[in-house]
Amino acid sequence: MAVPNVPPFKVAAVQAEPVWLNARATAEKTCTLIKEAASSGAKLVAFPELWIPGYPYFLWVKDFGSSMPFSMKYAANALTADSPEIQLIKDACAANSIWTSFGFAERRNGSMYMSNCIINSEGSIVNIRRKIKPTGLERVLFGEASGDALDNVVTTPFGRVGNLQCWEHIQPLLKYHTYSLHEHIHVASWPGCFPLNGGEPYSMTSGGVKALSSVYAIEGGSFTVMTTQLVTEEHAEAVGLDYRPNGPSDHDFFLPPGGGCAAIFAPDGRELTAPLPCAEEGILYAEIDYSMSNATKLLADCVGHYSRPDLLRLSVNRQVQSVLASGETKQPDVTEFTAQA
Repeated sequence: MAVPNVPPFKVAAVQAEPVWLNARATAEKTCTLIKEAASSGAKLVAFPELWIPGYPYFLWVKDFGSSMPFSMKYAANALTADSPEIQLIKDACAANSIWTSFGFAERRNGSMYMSNCIINSEGSIVNIRRKIKPTGLERVLFGEASGDALDNVVTTPFGRVGNLQCWEHIQPLLKYHTYSLHEHIHVASWPGCFPLNGGEPYSMTSGGVKALSSVYAIEGGSFTVMTTQLVTEEHAEAVGLDYRPNGPSDHDFFLPPGGGCAAIFAPDGRELTAPLPCAEEGILYAEIDYSMSNATKLLADCVGHYSRPDLLRLSVNRQVQSVLASGETKQPDVTEFTAQA
């Protein structure tokens, strides 16, 4: 798909700390950051994975029993699409005429999902999309998506914008399907990611995830907006992490303060932004000039002239699966938890 005939414009990547396990306060902080990005001229601002109510680090560092109080509070601060907190964000988008992408814990009946929401500059939700496969211990809290999760690219006045979350960027088939939807701008949403400490896979560290986001830009030929959370010393305990002023233990790889590694990449993979300190909040901005996309795809369009569908093709199932067989009565949609501070 040809790039839009629009002059260069600005996008924004947020690197910030949520108000941990507090949906209302994080939504209010979101609105403040939306206003800041819009006042700086951005047409799109992107927030991290599970921005509301924050990434559940406690799943990775506590046993099941000691994590339960955190899990219960987390579930109480998960959101439905019609929640007052999301309405706040919709109103902020409309008031500031800006598109926004953000991750949130989505509540549907008794289950939670890792979801991403895109809201347009008029304050309307244009896409809510769930992560297809929660990673590792995330599966303690979150369910898997169905076929509608493949509808992850939307059309805007300034191009087609898509989203994937965290390690979805190591799923080649999912990435290829997203490339096939002809993104112009990709939002790579991540939690806070920390430097290598020896015991974890490099692909989970700040260096690894930046490499994955850069490669995504190269393969898809899209501008890639990578956004991350961070954890400060003051608030580490709120999400179940320990701050160790005398140094971390050998096995921990979530090491506050830090986690921020936001960046914006060009379609050829180069980093367009100077990094912020890993424990410092801020918004990164970059100019989108689609002449760079054209130059990149002249050489390699992996879903176009640089593909070989006669040899290799991707099979896709977009059907939404149901727990009920055809003909049975549909169960009511009942929200069991409401957001609490």
